[in-house]
Amino acid sequence: MDKVIDYKNEDSTAHISVTIGQNDVSNRYEKLLKEYLKDAQMPGFRKGHVPRSVFEKKYEEALSGETANKLIEESLEDSLAGLEREVVRFSQPQVIQADTLSKNNQFSFTIKVEVMPVVEIKNIEDVSAPVYEITVSDADIDAELVRLQEQNAFVVNRNDSIVKENIVDINYTELDENGMEMLDSARQNFVFTVGSGQNIYDLDDDVIGMKSGETKIVTKDFAPEYKHQELAGRKVSVSVTINSVKERNLPDLDDEFAQDINAKFETLDALKQDIKEKFVDNSIEIARGRRCDEILQELAKLNSFTIPEGLILADVEQRFSQLARQMNISEEQLVSMIGGSASGLIEQWRPESEISVRHRLILNSIMNAESVSVSEEEFAQYAEKTAKKYNSSVAELTKQVGEGNFKAYIEEQVKTEKTLLLLSDKAGKGTIMKLTLEEFHNLDKQDK
Repeated sequence: MDKVIDYKNEDSTAHISVTIGQNDVSNRYEKLLKEYLKDAQMPGFRKGHVPRSVFEKKYEEALSGETANKLIEESLEDSLAGLEREVVRFSQPQVIQADTLSKNNQFSFTIKVEVMPVVEIKNIEDVSAPVYEITVSDADIDAELVRLQEQNAFVVNRNDSIVKENIVDINYTELDENGMEMLDSARQNFVFTVGSGQNIYDLDDDVIGMKSGETKIVTKDFAPEYKHQELAGRKVSVSVTINSVKERNLPDLDDEFAQDINAKFETLDALKQDIKEKFVDNSIEIARGRRCDEILQELAKLNSFTIPEGLILADVEQRFSQLARQMNISEEQLVSMIGGSASGLIEQWRPESEISVRHRLILNSIMNAESVSVSEEEFAQYAEKTAKKYNSSVAELTKQVGEGNFKAYIEEQVKTEKTLLLLSDKAGKGTIMKLTLEEFHNLDKQDK
């Protein structure tokens, strides 16, 4: 088998022209013919005794077509082997040209496959972005204490009507125009906090005032710009049954509360100091992260390249899987909930996925150009940091995910952090923006 590879930068593909020798073509044709002749049945002949000449006369064109398909299929792995540019994992090779096969001649065909684009980033020094300086205030610490209070609240049954902040367990299902349940949309024992908005039909206000055991049909008229694309512009009726209602009893903010959070905190002041230190460390990271995002946006404008469709679809697929995990349902259930097709979500997420992929490719290009590496000390420090984040040990995490996976993850994270630092240092420094932590988070909300 011979092949010629032509890389097309305009659409980030490789066109692979393959030629299979006449001897291999003839052998594959003969093999297929023998398989058919073994069980062939035609009028006037016993099963398996149809003469070759008779069978070929009638089916030679079909045999040649199937032989061509077999040759393409069986040579695909070798055709894609040894490419200089990595094949995009989510894409499928396409046959864009194939000869009409003759058993007496060589056979040629061309396949197209998406490959990683050539990304050469220039002009880093020519772009600039604001420098964010974040101050952690007492209000930020108080807000975190409230969050910890809620996280450690005692949850007790509530026998009264539902009010905001109650935790409800519900069954719900969408109804068709005849009032019949649409089973594909049904959910059992769905739990959410009233007022959080963490439910697809936006039922928070509708369940207020209901009690455990009560059923209610709610009609919703969703605006065209509703956040869940599959419901946008639709009028739907939903049957809601309350299984249980619970409320939180918040613990007092005192030294005992601090000790319950972690035995290392003897006083509430010690807990507050720990929160402040963590917030200060985190604020440095998120400030640099936003600056780097803005630098990447500018670099994307100055450095044009085509993103393979497969990379965008892979990112969308990852977002879809993550949403299903967050909702604690299977991907099949999520597809069912949104009407049996994920196409709406794909279109909704596509612009964000394209930006994410483009920025990742730019970052990887800089990483490779600068030969960013990971020392043993850097690896060990980040591994310990990761283990601490998950209240685990390096040994335990390695055991859970596998040594190879853990090593690859840590190395990738360290290289990414080092590349972001390099990017921030090389780019120009724009306006210095001094913000409180709350003001900084409000910037993110405005962006969304």
